Amino acid sequence: LGQLTELRELWINFNRFSGQFPTEIGRLDRLSGTLRFDFNFFSGTIPSEIGKLTLIDDLSFSYNNFHGTIPTQIGLLSKLTSLSVIDSQISGTIPTELGVLSRLAYLALDQNVLSGSIPTEILSPTNLVELHLGDAKLNGTIPTEIGRLQELSIFRAPANQLTGTIPSEFGLLRFLEHIDLGGNILRGSVPTVIGNWRRLVELRLSGNQLSGSLPCAQLTGLRTLRMLSAGSNALTGTICRGIEALSSLTSLELHMNHFTGSIPKEIGLIHSLASLVLNGNRITGSIPSELHQLRALADLDLSRNSLNGTIPTEIGLLDSFQFENLILANNNISGTLPSELGRLFSLETLDVSGNYHLSGMIPTEVNGLVRLKRLFLNGTSLTGTVPMVLFCDSSIQKEVNCTRVDCPCCGGCS
Repeated sequence: LGQLTELRELWINFNRFSGQFPTEIGRLDRLSGTLRFDFNFFSGTIPSEIGKLTLIDDLSFSYNNFHGTIPTQIGLLSKLTSLSVIDSQISGTIPTELGVLSRLAYLALDQNVLSGSIPTEILSPTNLVELHLGDAKLNGTIPTEIGRLQELSIFRAPANQLTGTIPSEFGLLRFLEHIDLGGNILRGSVPTVIGNWRRLVELRLSGNQLSGSLPCAQLTGLRTLRMLSAGSNALTGTICRGIEALSSLTSLELHMNHFTGSIPKEIGLIHSLASLVLNGNRITGSIPSELHQLRALADLDLSRNSLNGTIPTEIGLLDSFQFENLILANNNISGTLPSELGRLFSLETLDVSGNYHLSGMIPTEVNGLVRLKRLFLNGTSLTGTVPMVLFCDSSIQKEVNCTRVDCPCCGGCS
């Protein structure tokens, strides 16, 4: 390889190359443009000689079996606009030398075994548009210098050990479209500066230690938002009134928090909503019948709250081709199991367990749920017979109270 000194382009990605990457790569100083070694089985270290290839602008070592650190000599590649070292077993700290790459627009170091914090130096390239640091074993706080990246559109740093608060300097990033800080140890409140992210499409904050209430006035102004995920925190207050203003929302995940109050019936006006996950809160009141207007809905999980009243018969009006999971377990729901549920022939999960006051006969219409994979009726006062076509199918997970329910082929008693 080192003898091909006139070589101008080199693409060897998506192969089965293995072994130590040749240091002779440094002799190919006429290489320019894109240089990709991703999706192979290279081992050993990334050669420092890569720093001699000063004409390249796109470099990827992703999806290999390297060990060792990112060579500091990459900081010599002054024309570099894109650097990707994803899932390559790289360790050590992020080189501060990357901060001198003034043309860098894309940096991805996800899924490695890095150590240390996010160096402020890598937040210097003001042309940076995408910064991906997910599952990289990073710790420390998010530097306030993040506000320098005026062109930043995507910032992903989930599944690390980042601490501290979400810096208010994020509010300076007016072109931000995707932010993912889930699975860290962040605390404090969701900052009101999110109201500045008028282009935001995705906001992922789940799995932290965030507290306080959602900044509803600012949040409901994000008209382009499609994903709001803030589950598994310690958030309080109520679900935002006026949330129907988020007319592009496809997923609302606020599970495992301390939300109180009722479910706003106006959620039924978000016709694009495909996933509504509110389980594990302290929500009261009844299930709004207006939810039947969510014709794109596939997943509804309201379990482990304090909901009362009956299951609205209107649930049966949800799109039978879309709706897959109905999870209402461990509430205070009463009344009967609506026969209208039998219309939802794409339903895969029906879980009403732990609602003791849910009573009456199991409707024969559930026999039409031909795609059912999970049926949980235990902890209720339902009676009658589970259709044999369901209970004798060993592929269906099921639990019922066999002292109340006749269950042929019974194997899921509680």
